[in-house]
Amino acid sequence: MVNVIDNGARNRTNMMPVGIKIIDNKGDVAHTAKTDLDTNYISLESKWFGSSSNNTGGGTGGNTGGGSTGGNTGGNYHDDSLADGEITQRNFEWGGTDDPTKSNTITFKDAQGSKFNGNYDGIQLLGHIQKTVITNGVAGTVTDLPLNFDVKNVVKSGCYTTSASYPIYINNSSINVGSVASVPIIGTGENLGGKNIKAPSISLTLNADMTLTLTHDKGYNNDGASPATGVEYQFIVDTISTYSVQKPVSQLPVNMTLANGEFMDDVTLSGVGPFFENIDNGLEIDVDPYIYDDTKGNLGHQRVLLSDINLPTKYFLAKEDLINSNNTSFIPSTYDISKITNTIKFYNLGESGWNTAVTPSPDFVPVSVEKSFINVGLGKITFNDAINFRYSGNYGQDTSVIWKYKFKILTVKTWKGE
Repeated sequence: MVNVIDNGARNRTNMMPVGIKIIDNKGDVAHTAKTDLDTNYISLESKWFGSSSNNTGGGTGGNTGGGSTGGNTGGNYHDDSLADGEITQRNFEWGGTDDPTKSNTITFKDAQGSKFNGNYDGIQLLGHIQKTVITNGVAGTVTDLPLNFDVKNVVKSGCYTTSASYPIYINNSSINVGSVASVPIIGTGENLGGKNIKAPSISLTLNADMTLTLTHDKGYNNDGASPATGVEYQFIVDTISTYSVQKPVSQLPVNMTLANGEFMDDVTLSGVGPFFENIDNGLEIDVDPYIYDDTKGNLGHQRVLLSDINLPTKYFLAKEDLINSNNTSFIPSTYDISKITNTIKFYNLGESGWNTAVTPSPDFVPVSVEKSFINVGLGKITFNDAINFRYSGNYGQDTSVIWKYKFKILTVKTWKGE
């Protein structure tokens, strides 16, 4: 950035815009772009100008750059629109299994009238990349990669980097019966440096019965040989929600306490907007070091250390997942409680309170994580969790009884993000 020495020049510089907003014919903000302080440039996407919302074309793009999502998306908002609170009214409409090997027709949770999604500005898509290793044309290991949105295409280890707008926003004007809205997930990806490269894409078709059909076009990065060696990529849709656009709102400070106490289920958060518009990056949730026996629907007389089953006391919920009526898991899918070999220790509740003496019980074994998700409401979250244990029966106990243990939430704060 230029170092302005003259006071008058400095004052004029301070009056220069830090970004721009493009207004649609209704006076609403259609797009925003901020000044790059490293270059003093404001970057505008070419698709914002002169393109028809009925255009079903658009290139699929390469896996090596570019900033346009292309296709018939009719206007997308960059990631900071969500962080700045411009995106609101995100209501969960669909979540489930999106099979990339076929077209999948989905039905929205809320009934659709004659005008699809008529109460909102559009739909938002969240998803991930499914990566398949290909060796001499033969498919091998399949893994999931989270998307990393970066307009500068900076590679992030363990992620698929995209310069296309993410989350994906598709205006209602682009979703007409029989038309196809296609969104290529362009970007550097994993930057594998292959000779033959193509970006994966997802296409959406609105049907006459107001269902939506998802169609996948796989991407790849390989050596160009026949048969090829490299990887294939598919964009998998995880969640579809509504969205509307509003003016940006002030964000709450980082590490601000929103709830403090002891909560087993519902946690109402103080100071947050109904759709979490004023939460910059997400929520940080601190839980008690113990989980508590809740077998009979009431807090029982035993508790178990989370550290004994290799679970942390701090969890994070990203803003993109703070969608009304959305259920999001807080225990990683890679966690396998059946592999826990630690001796479980009981802490019993006596007449004078919880004792400090430890009662090891090699006969008490973890069985399963029955459920571990957070339901997002309007300005609140609800824990739905149950970790199951049972006795092995070595000492004559009833092995058919499943003992359910629950988390206790202590503090919820605004999260600074990664």
